[in-house]
Order: sequence, then structure tokens, then C-alpha cells
Amino acid sequence: MAPLRRSQRSATKRTYKSIDSEPEDDHSKDYTGNAPIKKKARVKEVSQDAENVTQAVPKRRRLRGLLQKVAETPLDVLFEIFSNLDPLDLLRLSRTTKDLRALLLQRTSSFVWKRARQNVEGLPPLPDDLSEPKFAHLAFDKTCSNCLHPTKFVQWEARTKYCRKCLETSDLFVTTFDPYGEFRGFLPRFEFRCASGRRRYYCYAYAPALKSLREQSDSFGEDRIKRMVWRAEREKAYKKLLSHARQCEIWTERRAEDRSNELENARVQRLEGVVERLTALGWDDEVKNPDFIDKLRSKKSMRHPRALTERAWSNMSDDIIALAKWHKSDRLKKEMIRAVEGRADLFADAYSDVTRDEPLLPIFPKAESVVIQEPFSTLFFDTPLNLSIADSLQAMWVHLPGVASKWREVQTAELLKLMQEAGLKLDINLATTVFTCTNCRQIFQYPYVLAHNCSFWQPYKDLNPEDWKPYALRYISSGVAWSATLFTTNEESIKKVEYLIKTCGLDPETATQEDMNALDCRVICNHCSISSIDGSKYKYVMRWQNAACHFGYTNANENGWTLLEDPEEIKRVKILEKSEKERGYHCYSSENFACSHCNVLRSRGRDLEDHLLEA
Repeated sequence: MAPLRRSQRSATKRTYKSIDSEPEDDHSKDYTGNAPIKKKARVKEVSQDAENVTQAVPKRRRLRGLLQKVAETPLDVLFEIFSNLDPLDLLRLSRTTKDLRALLLQRTSSFVWKRARQNVEGLPPLPDDLSEPKFAHLAFDKTCSNCLHPTKFVQWEARTKYCRKCLETSDLFVTTFDPYGEFRGFLPRFEFRCASGRRRYYCYAYAPALKSLREQSDSFGEDRIKRMVWRAEREKAYKKLLSHARQCEIWTERRAEDRSNELENARVQRLEGVVERLTALGWDDEVKNPDFIDKLRSKKSMRHPRALTERAWSNMSDDIIALAKWHKSDRLKKEMIRAVEGRADLFADAYSDVTRDEPLLPIFPKAESVVIQEPFSTLFFDTPLNLSIADSLQAMWVHLPGVASKWREVQTAELLKLMQEAGLKLDINLATTVFTCTNCRQIFQYPYVLAHNCSFWQPYKDLNPEDWKPYALRYISSGVAWSATLFTTNEESIKKVEYLIKTCGLDPETATQEDMNALDCRVICNHCSISSIDGSKYKYVMRWQNAACHFGYTNANENGWTLLEDPEEIKRVKILEKSEKERGYHCYSSENFACSHCNVLRSRGRDLEDHLLEA
């Protein structure tokens, strides 16, 4: 286009100045007509030392020159440009200068707003009671008409746009009204539901409309016919208003949904761009992992609904690559954990199957004690985790009896070492040979001490990729290899057993467990036996093995035991013992139980119950 002559530009300016600046709609009152008075900036005193310091102050871009060029453009060109904009763009242009405001808000410019409105798909038609700028403000503007704060609320029935705070504080809306009162069929209102808070439902009535309706209704006095005609007209008009309001609400919801989908698509494209760049950098395994994609999607830099540019990638690449490195390390660790746990389960299940038919005595080591012995140790720990050991393990069980025998010899030697350090007679089979657990303070005889639970327990340990042996041992049966370091030889416990042996009529210095078993006697704990109200006494009777580990009294007492000598009472006791044995085997050494069918030792009654259900 050829540049305009000076005369043409002057004519254009005169045309703009001749336009009446008063808008046709009350909504235009929101715009300031007079320019604000500029205040002089206060000049601060500068010291002599600061006078030599030069600071670069960023200059604000001045828009007056650009708007001046717009003012010099012919009207037909401006109108053609404006007709291809959205109503929100026209609304913002009308707020830039007084000349553009006057140009866009005059009645003769309504065709521009109409054509701009037609550019919006699905927008309901302009209602009769609204002007183009007012309709554009309600439909597209995002600010409250009162406080100019962002809001999503539009009171279409009242033709207002107030935020929630202004709804509660403004005099234009009231909540103290009867929604089913006299004007319930044609009173403009605004309702919305809140997902949180004590009050979930809110209803506001437009106060000017309520006041006007009351005044009009009162003006009819006692004339019921005029009032009925008036009500019919108001109801008809309100139905039309309500229909248009519902159309606008539906359009607003669809527009918000479309915008949300548009933003989500932009985020998806941004994510795809990042995935493409990570793939090019060699992170294929990570980008194929849904867990990594979820973590990547939650990053703040990925939530921006903007296209991924080279500059944006350079700003976020370090953070994204650091996340990929961490996820790879975590993924490999989890894969190793699954492999270690799978191998541990395989070994534990196979060991349980192999030892299922073994008798309770001699004590067999637990799985975690066997797996650290050769040749099982080399197979379990030296075979790569990606290879199966099932076939090799099946052929290796022939070595188990020898491994178990060697294990018992080693642990017995450790117990004898404890006895030697305590100055006791080195005879593991003596009836007075008992060991006390330093953790639970229970007393155990040999060989049952080799099966005590406390000696197998250890706290949970996380997997170390460099050394996964402790984690595997902990996972096999929640414990560690048996160790004699957890036990001690308690002098008080030994004295208690000595008094027990004397009660049975044998010499504590020479009596062995076999000698005591041959007596097959029963003893009464005088401490635990009680007398009833009627004078009869309940005797707490047990075999000598139970008595040696009995917790009934703590101090050694030579009067603590009484030998049961009545043949009839002994017979009754043995009958009771038999019935208890049929219910399940009770281990002498602790409150542990063993399956009477397969003699697999179990740590607690619950474990035995689960074992029986599995069997």
C-alpha cells in the first residue's frame, strides 16, 4: 500500500476526533475516559561515592508510537482487520486509547463486533437486552466487573460477571430470599455447587431485579388481573432469558473443555518431543517404562502447554537427564531385587521340600545356614542372577546330610567354648547343661538350642547392588545363620536344674539327659501350683525337660520342686500329655511348634496354621 499523504493523514485524525466518545452501553463505564495524572517520581539523594556508579536501567517499551500508526490507518482498512479478530481482541483494543475506544464503542461499529462474533464457533446469538461489547465481556473476559480479579463465574441471568468474593460482599446479589417465593418463576439468580467446605450449594438473587419486581408488583395494588397479565409476561420473558443463559453456560463449558484438551495436547506434544530427544541420547529402556513417563510428566517443566523449542530443551535437559539416570539406577536395583528374591524363594522352597520328611532330631540347620556352606554357596552366590539354578540345585541335595552334620559339629564346638569360658564341665549331654538366650532370657537344653528363633533374627536390610548376599540371607527366612554368640551360661539357671535333678533322685554332677529321660518322672512346680477357694490344690505338673526350661520362678530354690509319686496321678498326667501330643507337638525348648505330620519346625502357632493350610 502506498504511503498516505499528509493531507490524508490529517483528515483521518479529524475523523477520529469528530467521533462521539460516549459509549452506548453501561458496560463502557468500566473504562476510564480521562488519562490518569502522572506524578513526578521522587528523586533520592545520591552520595558522592554513588555518583560514579553507572547502572543500566531497562527501558520500557513505549506503545504510543505503534498506536499512532494505527490511528493513521484508513477506517476501511482498520474495520477489515478488526473484523478478523476475536471479540476479546476487540475488547482489549477498546481499552488501549480513547480514540480506539470511541471508534469501537460507537453504534456504527457494531458490524465489526458482529463479524468478530461470527468467527467464534458455537457462540450463542446476541440477545436483545445486551450490546456487542457487553456480550463480549461476559463471554470472553476473564476478570470480575467489580474488582478486576480473575474469575470463572458469569451470572448469565443477571447479565453480570462477578467473582465469588464480590458476590458475597456486593449489594447487587443477596442470599436472604425465598427461592420458592412470589417471584420464583422469573427472578434472575445464580447457582453453583462447591466440591469442598461445609456448605456445598450456593444461590444468589440479583438484587436490582428483585427490587424492580417488587415495585412493579406493588404498583398494581388490588388489581389481580393486571398482576396476572404482568406475571405471564415476565414468565415468558424469563423463559427466553433462561434459555439463552443455558445456551451460554453450555457453550462456556464446552469452550473450557476444548481449551483444556488443547492445553493437554500441547503438553503431550511437549512430552513426545522430550521422549524423542531422550531416545536419541540412548535412554530407550527408560522412555519405554510407564513409571518413568509418569515421573517425567510430573516435572514442572513438562506441565507448560507450549511447544518444545531448542532453547526450552537446553534449559530442562540437565534436569531430565538426571531423572533418567536416577530412574535407570532404581530400575536396575528393582530388577536385581526381583532376581535375588526369586532365587531365594527357589532355594527356600526346595530346601523345605527336601527336609520335609526328616525327623525332628537331629536338628537340621535352617536354609540360610545351609546356603552359605559349600557347595551350595558357590552355586547360589556365584551364578549370574540371569541364569537359573534349579537343575543344578536339584542334583546338589545329596550333599545336604554331610553339610548338616558338619554344621552341628561346628555349632556344638561353639557351645563347648562358651562352657569352657564359664569354667563348666565340658559335657554337652549333662542334664545341667543349659544355655540362656541374651535376647529373650529363655533357657534351652542341647540340642534344642540350635533351633531357637532369636539366633536367626536380624533387622531388615536394603539391597546393596555391590553385595546382595546379606539381602538374600535376610529374605530366605527373615534371618541370619545361627550363631552361639547370642547365648550365655547362666549360673542361676544351672542351679535351678541342679535342684530339679536332686528332686528326681540323681546326682547333678553325673546325671545326663539320657539318665533323666530313663526315669520318666514328673515333677510339680510349687511356685505355680495354686489352691482353690474350697481348699483343693491345683498342681502344675510337667516332665523334667519342661521343668529345666520352666519360667515359673526366677531364683534358684531347692524347695521349688516336688516329685510326683502317686501312681494314679502319674497315670492321669500321661493321659493328658498324650491328648496334648495328638493336638500338636510342643517343643521343650520354647513356645515353638512343629508339624506332627512332617516334623517341620515352625516358629509360631500362626506359622504352623499357615503350613497346615498349605499342606
